Amino acid sequence: MSEKSLSFVTEQLLLGLEEMYGQAIIPKLRVLLQEIKSEEPKDDKILQGFFEVIKELEDFPLTSPLEGWIKSEGPKGELKALLEVFNHLSYDNLSNRMSLLLDFFEVKEGRIEDFEKPFVALLNNSELSNDKPYLNFLSQIYQEKNVFPQIKKILKFYDFIYQKPIFDRLRKALEHYLSLNSDLQVWSFLYDQLGEVFIDRLKMMREQFPEAPCHEFISIDQVRRKKWLVEKLEEESWKESLNIDLLYGGYGLQSRLLFNSQQAWKINKINCIDSDPQYQTMSENFNAYEFEGETRRFEYFNEDIMERNFDSSDLIINTSCESVKDFSGWWEKIPNGSWVALQYSEALKGHYTKDQFVSQLACSEVFFTGSLNLEKSLCYMVIGKK
Repeated sequence: MSEKSLSFVTEQLLLGLEEMYGQAIIPKLRVLLQEIKSEEPKDDKILQGFFEVIKELEDFPLTSPLEGWIKSEGPKGELKALLEVFNHLSYDNLSNRMSLLLDFFEVKEGRIEDFEKPFVALLNNSELSNDKPYLNFLSQIYQEKNVFPQIKKILKFYDFIYQKPIFDRLRKALEHYLSLNSDLQVWSFLYDQLGEVFIDRLKMMREQFPEAPCHEFISIDQVRRKKWLVEKLEEESWKESLNIDLLYGGYGLQSRLLFNSQQAWKINKINCIDSDPQYQTMSENFNAYEFEGETRRFEYFNEDIMERNFDSSDLIINTSCESVKDFSGWWEKIPNGSWVALQYSEALKGHYTKDQFVSQLACSEVFFTGSLNLEKSLCYMVIGKK
């Protein structure tokens, strides 16, 4: 897969996750990765994006002074900023250390021709020998002039100070994305942050199916319309031991969102029906937690929806009604009284309006009708009983 296409897949996945979770760290990470892969990446923007991501991880006291020190200019500015860094590090002999730093800082302007000399002198000062690891890290960060090696050293410093594995995760994510053209470590990092089964399954899919167009099932349009369906369904009270027939389930995004919903405990089983066999392995992989062990709550059926018997279904979901060649014939097969959730996109067949779609269905009860503006289409939805 080319660098350009991989970058596009990553961006689409992040856009989908941003829409799904609303976590601030996702757009911050997306901006950083965009700058890394831009035609003319700028070091100052990459550093800015990096620290924005760090700030979303946790309110680490060291972040602001460290960022200020790295961005500071001129010997006196750098020494002032370094002083703030030491203020945020915990030392037993802080007053002695601050006195030594002030001695360096008070050197008259014009006497400091090369800041590295007083810095090295500070590093080698015998009175500070007990804390040399801190100073070694800072020295390495300061002397590194290339932005990516500098970021790696900053993350190692954070890991040394706070001893949290997330810094190593972020380092690997950026390193792999830049040098190996791989986004798998990005998903490991996100999984650590969001703690969602969804991200874990997504990462596994990317590992097992690296050439699969994953962006197609988690693009922002796909996420918005499928999330919209779940949100509106949750406004109704579901019956317990609910059996759902999900048509055109594709890679399994809709079923995963249903299993993540607030009323998921009421779901007995989701039958995913799709005539395209290419989706089966990925869909089962994505929803694997639902049929591991004794209870099988998810099953994929590779069959034509026109041949399906819907008599045992409590809820029939079709999010691609525009794809049904003989929609009237299919609708006649649905038993009267069945609970249905149907979506229709006018991107492919613009001759339907929402009112015409609702009128054609002629449901005995309608719980919800609405439309959703997407980037590439307008989506209609009807929830009701036939």
